[in-house]
Amino acid sequence: MKIRYKKSIGLLLVFSLLAWTPGRVPEASAAVLAGWEAAGEVSYSVTDETDATPTPETTATPEATATPEMTPTPIPVNEPASVTMRTKDGDPSEDVTSPVRMKIQDPGKQLLLSVLYTQGETKEVDPDALPEGVSLRFVSSDPSKVSVSEKGYITPVSVTTGGAVTITVYYEHILNENGVSRTVSLTGSRGVLVLKPAESITMKYTMQSIYPDKVVSKKKSLAQDATLNVWIGDTIKLYSTVLPADTTDKTLNFVSSDSKLVSVTKKGTITVKYMGDVTITASSIDAPEVEFRVHLHCYKKSINVVSDLGAVANDGTSDLEIMRKALAQARYLKADDVLTIDVPSGTFDVDGQMTIYSNTRLRLASGTVIKRAAGCGKSTMLRSSIDSSIGGYNQIKNVTVSGGVWDANADGSETSDLLYFGHGQDITVQDTEVKNTCGEHLIEYAGVNRGVIKNVKLSGFVLPKTQTDYTHVKEAIQLDYCSANSTPAMVPYDYTPSKNITITGCEIHDYMCGIGTHGWVPSAVLENITIQNNTFYNIANICVDARNFKNLTVADNTAKNSHEFLYSENSTGTVKGNTITAGKVSNPGVKWLNTSNGMELLGSEFTVVSNVIKGMKSNGMYIGTSSKVTAKKNKIKKCKKYGIYSYRAEVTFKSNTISGNSLGLYYTDKEVTIKFSDDIRAYGIELEKEYEYTGSQIKPIDKVPGLKKKYYTISYKNNKKRGTATVIIKGKGKVKKTLKLTFEIV
Repeated sequence: MKIRYKKSIGLLLVFSLLAWTPGRVPEASAAVLAGWEAAGEVSYSVTDETDATPTPETTATPEATATPEMTPTPIPVNEPASVTMRTKDGDPSEDVTSPVRMKIQDPGKQLLLSVLYTQGETKEVDPDALPEGVSLRFVSSDPSKVSVSEKGYITPVSVTTGGAVTITVYYEHILNENGVSRTVSLTGSRGVLVLKPAESITMKYTMQSIYPDKVVSKKKSLAQDATLNVWIGDTIKLYSTVLPADTTDKTLNFVSSDSKLVSVTKKGTITVKYMGDVTITASSIDAPEVEFRVHLHCYKKSINVVSDLGAVANDGTSDLEIMRKALAQARYLKADDVLTIDVPSGTFDVDGQMTIYSNTRLRLASGTVIKRAAGCGKSTMLRSSIDSSIGGYNQIKNVTVSGGVWDANADGSETSDLLYFGHGQDITVQDTEVKNTCGEHLIEYAGVNRGVIKNVKLSGFVLPKTQTDYTHVKEAIQLDYCSANSTPAMVPYDYTPSKNITITGCEIHDYMCGIGTHGWVPSAVLENITIQNNTFYNIANICVDARNFKNLTVADNTAKNSHEFLYSENSTGTVKGNTITAGKVSNPGVKWLNTSNGMELLGSEFTVVSNVIKGMKSNGMYIGTSSKVTAKKNKIKKCKKYGIYSYRAEVTFKSNTISGNSLGLYYTDKEVTIKFSDDIRAYGIELEKEYEYTGSQIKPIDKVPGLKKKYYTISYKNNKKRGTATVIIKGKGKVKKTLKLTFEIV
């Protein structure tokens, strides 16, 4: 027996059936039926398995309760709860609440159903392969604009206006439970928009720049594939026009080819973050093939201050701001990038200080002059960036300045350094000329590790107008440590010393001093300094001024027309292969401070080998208190005092050639320790000028201090009678030469 009924009368009929015996429906089934809920119409079928024809007696009022032992366990049914739709072959993550967007020329798209069941699982139903018990029906709310087939194929007919057309699916699923069948009817819907697509895009822009002269405040047109030169920190706003005017959806999708360098928002606001070349593409959301491209050149590898930034050579106006702009780009470099700034030939005037940052190559072409305006000599021309919170060698790194000429154009009214680098590492100045500063240094390295100064011409010390006799020792190249007294601009004052510095191939002339430092503290040791293959001339004071240097190498340099070649305090190293020739120094108004020795070594430990020293106003070599010096294979001649003068020091002499010095070859006082000398004339022998006549031989010397007797003999001549006597000390074996000393017998 089968009975069909609506849910609204289901409970009444079930209670009527419970009076049946043996095939009645248990009361547990009534409870299950009472709990069914589904959208739309639900129908049920109940089958009596006995197929018996009931008699009137069987229609009696059912008992109040069912027999407990006849209640079966309900079979759980995983009921469908809802349905949603997406297009076949679409993105599985597609937002099913958004309309399907179609263009009038698009082919049909099939809708697939996703069914959510009460137990939480989701299954897809393909309209082309329906499971048993499932039926579907698709309906369009406006078939004149969007048609839909019985299997869910949607086809655009005409452009939709006033909102999307709704496609509704009617879903029926027949379920079976404990012999009871029921149909669950559900509905789902999906909007469909039929669009008129974009055909072209035009673009305008405005720009807020970190440089005022680059700001674009009024909308400016852009051509397709135009290139904009922009700067890190700039913001560009794009304004689009989508054609035709009746395009349904004018929304554009903005994409950056490298969002790490340049970002762009959904509304077309561009932010430049790093240097590089980037393309911004705006494409129609409905017609991706319709796009507009703009290219951004965010300076990365090279800037030409003329062609890129508009500097003009030889016009007499200041290019300071343009140079500052170019140099400032290095602040925004990514790791491992290097900024190259090219300055073409011509004279470029500046009237203030420029700052250079890490990872910069500043290249001046041949024939380029960076010239400071007269009266602007109070500040450094080019200085490394300074951060008072960063000490050691970490403020600036990886910098090269090369080519052209740096002309400070000093008039004597103000004093300053010219190129000034501090608290940095890997700093190079090469193949350039630096000249004409007042009262200070041409190049200064303060607290620099791994610095190079190569093939640089340095000249032109200008005396301050306020002084008629300048007594300060100022070097063309200053090597220093960071302190308030020595380098007040290089904060913090942590006494970071320069080290691992090479100065080679330079020409230094017409200056107070050449290279070095004129002050020192014990804690700031300048290590591993190499000064090699340089030429010095017309140096009013010292060519190499080394104070508190460790492992200093001074080799193969040439000095002429200079007062003193090397002055050293508390230093160690090697001096080798230098040629030093004294001469007249032409530097009016500058007071000569030192004693004009070829080399003056105080409290220092050096090997001095194969140098040529000629014509010094004092000694060829002065070895002072507490020094330890080995001098060998040097040629010293025609000095106004001694070839080698040693005082309270420890010395070793070997194979030196010393001749023609006015006061003698060697002077070695009695407190000098001679470790060894192959020249007997080097040993300190002191005689009184006069000795009293006794009638017997007078022998004031019976041994050479510090030398074994096997290396010499002592003999006398005319040492008994009144008059001039001679002592003759002759070297033997490893000790060569003969020393003759005279004294008077009175």
